[in-house]
Amino acid sequence: MKKIAFILILTLLLSPASASALSCAEWPTIETAYERYDAVIIGKVESVKKGMKDNRIKISVSRSFKGVEERHITASEDMTWGTSKAGEEYLLFLNKDKGKWVNPLCAPMANVSEAQEQLTFLEGKEIALSDDYDFSPGFAGSIAVGSIAVLFVIVVVLTLLYFWKVLRR
Repeated sequence: MKKIAFILILTLLLSPASASALSCAEWPTIETAYERYDAVIIGKVESVKKGMKDNRIKISVSRSFKGVEERHITASEDMTWGTSKAGEEYLLFLNKDKGKWVNPLCAPMANVSEAQEQLTFLEGKEIALSDDYDFSPGFAGSIAVGSIAVLFVIVVVLTLLYFWKVLRR
């Protein structure tokens, strides 16, 4: 019995005061987060594409407070812990890794409707967004297919006119 009591007391003394699964159990203050991350934006998640290692999220940027000037960006997020949902608008804190945007695991992402305190801090820090156009592969592919279709129609019309003219002689 003394042995069990000794082990129990030893276990309690050697146990940590608190434990958390992630080092980011507490969100940083908005001031710290603003300094720590490469970009701070408000954006609507247009799509979430699940991958083998991470999720790819396409974001339409409505406001930028740091780091992003484009109206459309793509970011990756952890496939297990990522919480982005298509159609939702978020306040996002992003980092750049090897030239690509990342929504880090411990970033203090929040739904815009729940981010009033953070938005108050960000007042006056907004930067202008460029008037870019979405030239993603899907968009460029649409232009190429459309151009080929128009060219095809022109060739068919010219061919028909040629044959019509030859047959009239």
